[in-house]
Amino acid sequence: MKLYENVVIGNFLYGLGFAVRSCLGDSPGIPTMVNLLQQSPADTSLADVLLTFPGIVRLIEFKMETSKKGIKKEEERVQRLFKALENEGNPSLIEVSRKVHWYVEVGIGAEKEVVISRVASYLDAFLEDSGLAPKALEDLIKLTAQEAVEDTSDERDCARDYLQFVRKALKGKNAIGGGGLVLIMDNDGGVNFVRIQSLTDLNLSLSSFQQRALQRDLTPSYGF
Repeated sequence: MKLYENVVIGNFLYGLGFAVRSCLGDSPGIPTMVNLLQQSPADTSLADVLLTFPGIVRLIEFKMETSKKGIKKEEERVQRLFKALENEGNPSLIEVSRKVHWYVEVGIGAEKEVVISRVASYLDAFLEDSGLAPKALEDLIKLTAQEAVEDTSDERDCARDYLQFVRKALKGKNAIGGGGLVLIMDNDGGVNFVRIQSLTDLNLSLSSFQQRALQRDLTPSYGF
């Protein structure tokens, strides 16, 4: 039976939640932001998954080993991005890219288990001998969880600049955009959702977000 990419991504995110909780031990939870961008407008210019933790940001593109056409298209995107970064003349952006932006190629092993054929920084994904450990999906989950809990370098500001650059470099001819929902849970277990109209709103402070939301509410709507 065929293994679909969205199934792999879903299980990666599900497992990552448990792994982060396990790495925290008795420590309190950490603020975590998970954006599943696959098949959204932002997927075409960013990647399948955007993860934000207190200290790290990870932008991950998943590809199935059997998707030869998809892999070829991704290789062309890597070349476009690398050329754009070189033309920018900002070596620090390339350094940030190799920390933040990742490529994961997934396949089925001899024992029919889900394995990682290749995991590498996005810019180096199609270079010879670019594959790095881990080799199994559960190893990637464990590694990502450990980095999320232990790394306090706070690369978010640099990552924000890089993500904006990637969107401009890879967006193509069509404008992109995408909103979402923020899940809020209170101390009593009550669950509420707050709608955001753009992923860029996630970079705002609470006061700035409230001010922008108020301005939008006061703006006349001419939709049907």
